[in-house]
Amino acid sequence: MNQYLNQYRIVIKCKAGFFTVVEKKSESPLSCLQSFHHSVVHTIEEKHGNTFLTVFALKGPRVYIASIDIFKSSYISNNYPKTDMYSIAKPVTELNH
Repeated sequence: MNQYLNQYRIVIKCKAGFFTVVEKKSESPLSCLQSFHHSVVHTIEEKHGNTFLTVFALKGPRVYIASIDIFKSSYISNNYPKTDMYSIAKPVTELNH
């Protein structure tokens, strides 16, 4: 297994309509997000030490927090057209980087 994979916790809305949590190892938040259908993912958290920090979050139909790789891709503008790109916050892990 690749030692450079990060651990993520993803909150998704399943077909039955309730929220559930999935843990996944992936290269980046964008690759993690792309492994699910866009309408089911509500939050992605990345593990740093013993803590999970939010790197992607929805608030209603709009993206509220997005990591730099998700922000730079065309994923948000293609899948969340109501989102104002200037109102997206950076995750706390990217504030000083």
